[in-house]
Amino acid sequence: MQLLLIASIGKAQGLRGALHVTPFNAASPLWAPGSELVLVSGDLVKGGQPDAVEAPDDRRLRLATVREGSKGRLVCTFAGVDGRDAAEALGGSYLAVPLEAVAPPDDPDEVLFHEVRGWDVVDTAGKVLGAVVAVVETYTELLEVRPKRGGASFFVPIVKEIVTAFDRAGRRVVIDPPEGLVP
Repeated sequence: MQLLLIASIGKAQGLRGALHVTPFNAASPLWAPGSELVLVSGDLVKGGQPDAVEAPDDRRLRLATVREGSKGRLVCTFAGVDGRDAAEALGGSYLAVPLEAVAPPDDPDEVLFHEVRGWDVVDTAGKVLGAVVAVVETYTELLEVRPKRGGASFFVPIVKEIVTAFDRAGRRVVIDPPEGLVP
């Protein structure tokens, strides 16, 4: 099943089964008690790529409590995860939702990472520079772009000074690259 990753699970906190969770969008309405999420093994996720993955949806978790933690994390408990040992067993996994249950963002300038794979990357004059291969998460998200003319991929930071528009209808990303960014 196609699943959209929404968070990574970190270490257990305390003795009662709470977990540190790093959400990819902390403002999502999914972070409410009662939400049903899918547990995805960390082995099925390519490092650094928060995205959609193909994975079984046979392990569901119901969010019981959620509160803000430190460093942008949430502290969550899940129904049936009772105690530190049970929580520690989930560390290194991810939380996801079925992709078909996710509506595209209302804001035309907002996209989900899985959408842009395969989109053309064009400069502000409309010249095609390449195609998006992946979105890579580092200190900031990067578009990995394979040049149209071949050769090694290059990376475009997803910052407003460089990425000027996401054109969902045209399936393209418009960039204003600084000198030296595009080989």
